[in-house]
Amino acid sequence: MEPATPDKSLVNPRRRFLLGVRGSDLPRMEINPSCLARQGVYCQSCRDACESRAIGFLPRVGAVPVPVVDLAACSACGACVPVCPTQAVTVRPPNLENNRA
Repeated sequence: MEPATPDKSLVNPRRRFLLGVRGSDLPRMEINPSCLARQGVYCQSCRDACESRAIGFLPRVGAVPVPVVDLAACSACGACVPVCPTQAVTVRPPNLENNRA
C-alpha cells in the first residue's frame, strides 16, 4: 500500500490559514542523535534527497555542519528517510482530519 501523499499546498502559511490548519499541525520531521552529522561524521544525505529544501545544514567553525529542519517547508514526503545510513530520520505527516480550526 502506498503512503498518502500530503497536500503540498499546506506548506504555504497563508493557505494553511485560509484552510484553517493550525501551525502546530505541520508535518513532524525529526533527526535523532544517531545522525552521523551529530556524531561528527560528514553526511548530508537527507538534505540531498529533500526536494522542498526543508533540511539545511548549519555550518560550524572547526566542526561538521549539523542538520536544521524547516518544518514549514517540510512536505512530509519521506524522501529523506530511506537515504539516512543510520535511520536517524523520522517523518510523520500532519493529521489533516483532526487539524481543522
